[in-house]
Amino acid sequence: MPLIHTEIRPDVGRAWFSAQGVDARRVTGVMYDQLSTIKQAALHGLGVALLPEYLVQRYIAAGRIAAAWGGPTPTPGPYCVVWSASKVKDGALTKFLNWLATQTGEDDLLP
Repeated sequence: MPLIHTEIRPDVGRAWFSAQGVDARRVTGVMYDQLSTIKQAALHGLGVALLPEYLVQRYIAAGRIAAAWGGPTPTPGPYCVVWSASKVKDGALTKFLNWLATQTGEDDLLP
């Protein structure tokens, strides 16, 4: 089965393999430009995907896909949550940020 990963974050594959103790200087496989496309490819059995846990939790829980090996691994390049300045006081945004804060641990915080 081919490895399915994203061309927008090419170092994720190497970082994941390294965390599993595998020397993978050159990671090959099928590359897509959208995480949603990668998720769909994995759900349809087209390969093994490297995806953020939050995108696949419910599919794992439902038994539609399974973790192939290992578990969640820190990846290079932190994400930044951004939104329109005109929406700063938006109630839905506040709820989302409060939920997001529950999904991180002390080790996830940036300096």
